Amino acid sequence: MPQTGAGLKPAIIGAATFVLGTLFGSGSIWQWKSSELDARKQQIEGVQKLTELRKQENDLYRDIIGLSNEYITAADQYSRGPTQGLDRQIHQLRARLDVIKDDFRTLEHNLARLEGRAPRTIPLDFIPPSAPPVVTVIAR
Repeated sequence: MPQTGAGLKPAIIGAATFVLGTLFGSGSIWQWKSSELDARKQQIEGVQKLTELRKQENDLYRDIIGLSNEYITAADQYSRGPTQGLDRQIHQLRARLDVIKDDFRTLEHNLARLEGRAPRTIPLDFIPPSAPPVVTVIAR
């Protein structure tokens, strides 16, 4: 019997060496762990990208509000005393607002696509409508 146990021990050691050599020697465990780490890394990068896009969206929204306030101020000054400078400033502000609003809508659609949701309808028009022109009615 002692000889049988002695013969079994090298077989177990050989089998264990074969299994460990197969797992660690060929790198299958390392490849699996590496692919697992890559998946986590991509997930973290995706979250970072979404966070960065949300920050850009918030910055654009803040810019829209700021330009709208500038536009309202310029329009009020223009209504008190029209000048070419104010007229030019109002047109420039309107053009900048239109571009930034378009950028905001595009960014919101891209964010919605990346997050797997419908785009939100966020109000972007903070400029009140202008007063109607003065109409004088003469009754006869």
